[in-house]
Amino acid sequence: MLSTEHGGAEVRGYWGCKRVTTRLSGCHGACESNHDEGSIMVMVLAISFLLVGLVAASLAATRSSASISYHYQSNTLARLDAESGIALALYDISTSTSVATLPCSFSPASANYSVTVTYDTGSSPLACTGNELGGTTAPTAAKILSAGTPSGNGSVEMEDDLLLSSPNVLQSAYDYAMYSPGYVEMSNDTTVDAGPGGAPADVYAGSYSYCTNNDIVQGTLIINDWSGTDISVNCQVSGNLIVNGSFSISNNVAVGGSAEAIDGSLTISNDVTIGGNAYSVGGLLQISGGSSGKAIVDGSAFSDGESTSCGGYQASIALCTNQAEVLGSAYGSGAIYANTASSGTVAKSVVANTPVSGMPTMPVVPQVSWSTLSNLTAAQWQGAGYSVVNIPSTSCSSYFSDQYLKANNYKASASQLNVALNAATTKTVFYAPSCSVDLGTNVAGGAIFNLHSDVVLVASTVSEGGSSTTFESSNSQAPNLTIIGTSATGGLSFQPGSNYTTTFAPSVNVLLFTPGTVSVSGVASMTGQILAGTSITTSNDFTLTFSSAAASSLPGTTSVGAPQVTSTNEFLKRD
Repeated sequence: MLSTEHGGAEVRGYWGCKRVTTRLSGCHGACESNHDEGSIMVMVLAISFLLVGLVAASLAATRSSASISYHYQSNTLARLDAESGIALALYDISTSTSVATLPCSFSPASANYSVTVTYDTGSSPLACTGNELGGTTAPTAAKILSAGTPSGNGSVEMEDDLLLSSPNVLQSAYDYAMYSPGYVEMSNDTTVDAGPGGAPADVYAGSYSYCTNNDIVQGTLIINDWSGTDISVNCQVSGNLIVNGSFSISNNVAVGGSAEAIDGSLTISNDVTIGGNAYSVGGLLQISGGSSGKAIVDGSAFSDGESTSCGGYQASIALCTNQAEVLGSAYGSGAIYANTASSGTVAKSVVANTPVSGMPTMPVVPQVSWSTLSNLTAAQWQGAGYSVVNIPSTSCSSYFSDQYLKANNYKASASQLNVALNAATTKTVFYAPSCSVDLGTNVAGGAIFNLHSDVVLVASTVSEGGSSTTFESSNSQAPNLTIIGTSATGGLSFQPGSNYTTTFAPSVNVLLFTPGTVSVSGVASMTGQILAGTSITTSNDFTLTFSSAAASSLPGTTSVGAPQVTSTNEFLKRD
């Protein structure tokens, strides 16, 4: 509403939201002031909206950054898990003892990964049997797929492509210089020497064993039955002496490693030195030197059993005389009789009436399949690359006996075996499974077999006595000589008798193999090994230097070993 009066003008009305009454002459300043206030309000509101937007954007950026960080962390963990799966698969593959145990899949409950492995021969895939490959066909390639899934948050899959080469390795039963499920009698200066590179010359007797009269074993001696065993009189064992059951050793015996009575008591007395520890598993460990010398254990003494010891004491360990010494500590689940005025001494700790853990167990000794070699047919030998000379049962006498040739004035001449063996230049089997072969000869100077290549003699039994026989070689490649007796009731016997010798030259690697017996006496030395199903007897200054070269060359003695693994391509498949 506007009104005017004489002499001036008055304006009454509304300006914005506020009633304004003023004279027209002063209106300009008031309006300008109110207009500025409105502009400021608009600016404040605009800035507020801008700040709210910036805060919202900052919060969104923070959430996005956290999401990215979480996703990155999750993928990193998943990749690490996947790599762990590949590492475990590589380890399992490279340590598998046979083709059959190669891993195909696994997903440990405590791990955040799952692994599958596929194999092929280069031309075709190999099917798995459950979680392992199974079968006997050696793969030449493998593919590992490992999916890492940390806490169920996504997954990362990695692949590793492998090349595999699986070498043939000698079966572990052939790791022994002497092996018999029956007894092994060594006496009168028998020495079993370590092989090339110091390979231990281990001896296994499934029944009892003798180690007496200056016998030496440069390896471990394992005896499965103490009954009848005699370990005494200058017996030396450089490795461990392990016996299933109770046993005793005395009279100048030296054991370089540990002496272990498994499930039995161990008695050590009279000039005995144990270079390692002494164990009695489930029995009494009793040590008592005598007038002939101290009984000393260089390591520690352990027993988790107890029995009545010297002096009537119930104890786990008893050092019965002041000639008994343990240079380490003594640990017994029961009482320990030591460190008294009348007993022997323990140099370090004596821990009695305390459970003893970590006690040894009887080694698992592999079993020889005697039919592996003794039952091979002529065709199987041929299939393995050997030339085969078949000697039928009707020709046993004529083929292996001296020849009396007109050209030699009917004097004893070399047998047909001798002539053919000396002429063989490729690996050859003389196959006479029905013949009992006597290598004895009336040839002046004895029979000389000169090997130019690997030779195998297969016969029911083989003996040599009453003459001298030499197996030698002019071949720098050190040929292998394998003599196989097929009879479980007979065996192989090299006992030339007085004034004669059987000589195996060091350049010839020998394997004597039979399910029956092996007897060696009057043989100076041999490089190789002896495996007999019934027994082994050696005596009279015989030295056996361990070598498994002959066994390694034969069919059926090797198996596919742990593969050698080469990684050709490892990459991330998916994340």
